[in-house]
Amino acid sequence: MASKDLWVLVSFTAYMAGVFVLAIFSHRLLRRKEFLGEYFLGSRALGVWAFAFTFAATSASGGSFMGFPSLIYSKGWVLAVWIASYMVVPLCTIGMMGKRINQVGRRLGAITIPDLLRERYQSPGLGVLGAIVILLFVAANLVAQFKAGGLVLKTLLEPIPGYSEFAEDLLGGVRRLVPHHDPGLGPAYWAGLVVFAALVVGYTTYGGFRAVVWTDVLQGIVMGAGVLVLLPLAIIAVGGLSKATSSLAAQDPDLVSLPGPENFLALPVAVSYWAMWAISGAGQPGNMVRLMAFHDTRTMRLGIFTVMVYYSFIYFPLVVIFVCARALIPYGSVPQDQIMPVMARTVAPGWLAGILIAAPFAAVMSTVDSFLLLTSSAIVRDIVQRVIDPSVSPRIVKVLSYATTGAIGVAAMILAADPPTFLQDIIVFTGAGLASCFLMPVMLGLYWRRATAAGAITAMLVGCAVHLSMYLPAWVDRYLHGTQGAIVPIRPFGLDPIVWGLTSSLTAGIVVSLCTRPPEEWLLDRLFGRPPQR
Repeated sequence: MASKDLWVLVSFTAYMAGVFVLAIFSHRLLRRKEFLGEYFLGSRALGVWAFAFTFAATSASGGSFMGFPSLIYSKGWVLAVWIASYMVVPLCTIGMMGKRINQVGRRLGAITIPDLLRERYQSPGLGVLGAIVILLFVAANLVAQFKAGGLVLKTLLEPIPGYSEFAEDLLGGVRRLVPHHDPGLGPAYWAGLVVFAALVVGYTTYGGFRAVVWTDVLQGIVMGAGVLVLLPLAIIAVGGLSKATSSLAAQDPDLVSLPGPENFLALPVAVSYWAMWAISGAGQPGNMVRLMAFHDTRTMRLGIFTVMVYYSFIYFPLVVIFVCARALIPYGSVPQDQIMPVMARTVAPGWLAGILIAAPFAAVMSTVDSFLLLTSSAIVRDIVQRVIDPSVSPRIVKVLSYATTGAIGVAAMILAADPPTFLQDIIVFTGAGLASCFLMPVMLGLYWRRATAAGAITAMLVGCAVHLSMYLPAWVDRYLHGTQGAIVPIRPFGLDPIVWGLTSSLTAGIVVSLCTRPPEEWLLDRLFGRPPQR
């Protein structure tokens, strides 16, 4: 094993040791608090740094550090325009609903977003529907995130002596467990996937929401530091940005001009993505849960500023880094979704490469741990406790919470045996789908007294149906004909499905609410009365 590879492994191992120390401390605190509120919501007590970093780290997923770099590497400078509106995501997401959803969540005693919808609209059916939608979309996203984690660890672990033999032995078991695994990824990927699953499922199950938050702070620091360190290393390695740009122009002039290769970012699509990043982030249940967990209004305001600055120091530097990667690493010589760890190994010394490889791994972990809790809370809180058996004992709730979180992680690992080809495609699909389903029912419930349960249910179903209908032909074509490449949905007038999903959901929610009986006055007084001062 080369000296550089050893230092990579040592520094990465030190990072993971820090993650598990935080999980242990979180579990100790969990034993002293009311279980459900602490395990799934951190007792609504997040301060500025915890709130800002858990919000930022959860949003910066494997798509940000694996899928996004792969797009930059393949499409060039146009990705700076594609991601531009992400800098104002905190202003739109936290500012648009943060204070209000926190107030309403406290008044209703809601722990999850389906919980909030159930109590706001007094509709058990809406709560169950919301839980089912979360399970379907988040399950798809988890598979993509597990693939990203497996790819990062594949790059990290391959140089270890004996790893190849371990991976081959493991793959023998995989063939029996998952006969339809993707053989193209190889045994090294599957061994990395198993290690990733053991790490992230272990600390999330053991520590709960607060472990996720504390590790998000650590992961956020690692992600930010990794990008800021990798930026000058990439520029120096390529000989300056002008040389990088010249190299891209020589490979393909479209890499340095709009709308990019293969008309990647035509104007209507660009408008759609500006709307998607800035608005749809507010419709993610994982983000909404964090808005229910901050301590007070001051925390929220400082959190908006902190996350905006953090995103500015993350996303444009990533564009620069992987434009340089396209100039340094011959296109097609490495799988696109592995360009982040490969770039770190290319330009950094061993000890630093381990920390830089930890950055994409941290991004994946910060999303996976949040999604694991999101899905397990949908099952335990919104289905078992609120529908199947409201009198279930606290001990059973605790056991179910641990068991469900672990089982979902294992299921996602198994499904990742045959993962989606393009990580960013599935990130966009699930993110836009969740927003189309949840944003309008929640916003109408928070701000419009006339919104009804029938209107909210219709808004969720219509938004979901419109979104899925625009992706269905592409998925069917891939299934029937085995087509490869990116998933391209139907885009009427060039606008992405997110625009049509949100518009149709809002329209359906308003029309049906106006056509049905208004909510009871006692409920409106509870929701729209003067809030308690904090």
